Amino acid sequence: MKVRDLIKIPDFMELKKFLIFEPHPDDADIFMGGTIKWLTDKSKDVTLVTVTDGRKGTYDPSTTEEKLKLIRRKERERAGKVLGIKKILMLNYEDLNLPDTEKLTMDFLRIIREFKPDIVFTPDPWLPYEVHPDHIKTGICVARASFLSPLPLILKETSPFNVKWISFYITQNPNTYIDITETFKEKLKAIETHKSQFPTEESINFIRNYLTLKHGEYGERIKVKFAEAFKVLSPLHLHTNVDALNM
Repeated sequence: MKVRDLIKIPDFMELKKFLIFEPHPDDADIFMGGTIKWLTDKSKDVTLVTVTDGRKGTYDPSTTEEKLKLIRRKERERAGKVLGIKKILMLNYEDLNLPDTEKLTMDFLRIIREFKPDIVFTPDPWLPYEVHPDHIKTGICVARASFLSPLPLILKETSPFNVKWISFYITQNPNTYIDITETFKEKLKAIETHKSQFPTEESINFIRNYLTLKHGEYGERIKVKFAEAFKVLSPLHLHTNVDALNM
């Protein structure tokens, strides 16, 4: 028996409630949209938390922050319908201006304790070369909130809740792959609703080609056409655990 065998990584099909955090209104669609559609097709309870309003996500100097955040909200709603997401919680923080980590962790902790998920999803904040502060801070704070959630003396006005699993997407060290062959087209359709992020044929073709190749690579690892990849850990792996990287 090996150390990694002490905590068995779960089969997503055994879980019922899924809480997904995304830093910006398109991140979950791009990086785990096929899995989301796969889950909603199986009538799983999926809640999406969009942390920022995406008001600064443009290369167009003629637009305004107020206009863009409204556009991105509508895009988020349309993409959610494509993927079958019935519950979307938009926190409306300004991108590139998130609160300090302590406040953001407590905000996420409230959400986790309210929704009581079997598993929490967030971008991997330890992705090498990741420089976007919203991705790093969201990932760190979701991980911390998941770890702290069972502790009753933290945020005492809410009830403690034991998060069993945390799943990191956009990760370089995956240990779980989900077959999205049947939902890949819907994933691309959801991404295409984010016209503010992919305003030209060149930009949307690039993301289509990249995802086709990348999900094809992941698919080869489990002998399917397309797959998405995750690093799934228990909160027990997130503190003084020297084996977490290799789990």
